Amino acid sequence: MESKPSIPQRYSSLVPPSSLKDIEILTKRSVSALSQISTSSSTNDFVDAKIESISADLAVNGKFRDYFERAKKRKVIAGEEYDDAIQELDSETDKKERELTTLKRQKKAISDDIDEVLPQYSTVEGAYSSVLMAKIMSASSKQRKGPRFNQSAYSKAVLTFYNAVRCTDSGEIEKYCHVTGWHPEKQVKCAHLVPKSLESDELAYLFGVRETVLSEPRNGMFASP
Repeated sequence: MESKPSIPQRYSSLVPPSSLKDIEILTKRSVSALSQISTSSSTNDFVDAKIESISADLAVNGKFRDYFERAKKRKVIAGEEYDDAIQELDSETDKKERELTTLKRQKKAISDDIDEVLPQYSTVEGAYSSVLMAKIMSASSKQRKGPRFNQSAYSKAVLTFYNAVRCTDSGEIEKYCHVTGWHPEKQVKCAHLVPKSLESDELAYLFGVRETVLSEPRNGMFASP
């Protein structure tokens, strides 16, 4: 379980005494959400608690950024020290914003994936970390590589996911059609269940999520003409 919040203690003196109460309230909100994580009865509750905790942490970070700005204007913090403080704060903020965005856009998919991989982990937190890392890496890879899609690689991934290929006694390769059964491999094609071209607004309308990885093997199937 994460500690709260990660603002270096050496910067606490920059917060006006009158404003410390606001920080304490937000910190308690984050800690309260964390306590809910440890007692969550379902994966959905776990993800909701994560969203609440991260939102509170970001609110704290935002207040500290305001205090740093004011301290710089009052010249109670040197320029170099200010730059170090902002850089450290922004690094933490960027990480949390990325996590929060992923959670909000893919909440249902993440919950389902946690349930699926949970037997492999001793804690829900471990399963969550694994799933979240995969989602973020997949999204980052998609941004770097652009819109190009490797259909051949996707087809192989779907074949493996469903174990939908076999070799007959005569040495012929067959693929499994999810509608009509086994056929010679050239007669069976891979297709997306949900078209990979859908935009975030369309996904939100259909499934209640604004982002999901439509190139995952579970979104594929095989069919014969």
